[in-house]
Amino acid sequence: MNLIQNKKYRLGEAFLFLISFCICLLLGEIMVRIIKRDIAYQPDPEVIRSLRPNIEYSIPSFETEDNLNSLSTTIPKIPNRIGTDRTNNVGFRMSKDVFEKKQNEKRVLLLGDSYTEANNVVEKDRFFFLADNYLKSKDKNWNILNGGIQNGSPSQYSLQIRKYLPLYKPDYVVVVTGANDFEDDYNFERAFGFVFDQFGIPLKLKNTLSLKLLKKSFLLRYLYVLVSRTFPKLLDYLGPPANPNLPIVSWRSLLCANDPKIQDRYLQKTGRYLVGIKQLVEQAGAHFGVLVMHYNYVFPEPYYHPRFPNLEEELRSYGCNRTGSTPFNPLVDKFLSSNKIEFQNSFDRFASFKKENSKTNLWGFWDYHFSPEGHKLLAMELETLLLSLEQKYALGTKR
Repeated sequence: MNLIQNKKYRLGEAFLFLISFCICLLLGEIMVRIIKRDIAYQPDPEVIRSLRPNIEYSIPSFETEDNLNSLSTTIPKIPNRIGTDRTNNVGFRMSKDVFEKKQNEKRVLLLGDSYTEANNVVEKDRFFFLADNYLKSKDKNWNILNGGIQNGSPSQYSLQIRKYLPLYKPDYVVVVTGANDFEDDYNFERAFGFVFDQFGIPLKLKNTLSLKLLKKSFLLRYLYVLVSRTFPKLLDYLGPPANPNLPIVSWRSLLCANDPKIQDRYLQKTGRYLVGIKQLVEQAGAHFGVLVMHYNYVFPEPYYHPRFPNLEEELRSYGCNRTGSTPFNPLVDKFLSSNKIEFQNSFDRFASFKKENSKTNLWGFWDYHFSPEGHKLLAMELETLLLSLEQKYALGTKR
């Protein structure tokens, strides 16, 4: 009898422990959802990552006017709040909502990474917003949708475009790309794996379980972030990569090292995906262009060393101090031209500006993304590309 009572007692203890544990998890989930309620970013099993719609947030910034004009190397102890921003009704980083396409509308879908999303500056300073205003001053029918998302790359854009083309019916699709896309494409394939279509373009993800769980639970999402920052190797055991044997590459090797093997890998992955996106866009009756962007390391510009203490040594190891982006520019220009992809390479415009205004930062001092001045230049490049596409294709029918 004592054995039976003891067994019941232990089962009761286990049950109470389980109930207590579940309550703690639930409370933790509720607390994290409250604390992180203004964070738009979320993992997404359809497109790797996306933004939650209708999220308002306050924009913090460590930048000062003196930082951005090379007059100071100190930053505020706490970030300044430079404004507020939101994601719209479909989860794009823009305040204007997206509705049914209007008659005669010239709709542009802009895809890119955090340089395009640009949540480090207020919306009125972002290059998509500046280009949209300029084009509207010439023709009110222009409408640019900012689909930028942090760490985006062409493998992810190929997933996004399959979803977005029928939803938003753009007349033009522009991908903003840079050398870092090379590394991100490999990382995504290594982590999640892709199911490819007959042309070798990502059709969907193989491994979506972790993304599904992380999208559902804020608590798991931020525990994942904590582990990734403190014990990154542990992630391979918690969620084994889909393709662990895929080589780990560095985008700096593509940018700075004139290595035929690295360049061929870029063409076979990122390059192939860009061509595939062009095919998907044109099959839908729209037109495709590419905007090539660059980084502060290339020119170079001052940056906040305590945040990136090993950057200079790392760049030197790839020869970036000697070559800048010299190997990458001719590679990407030749590739895009040979595949009949309309493009604008922003390097010359940025280099020309820096020659005349060497003290003005086109990228942030604390934040390595574009400064408001950098956004102005990239807006000009986007305007030029879109007007060139319009002139070349002279749209006769609207989608």
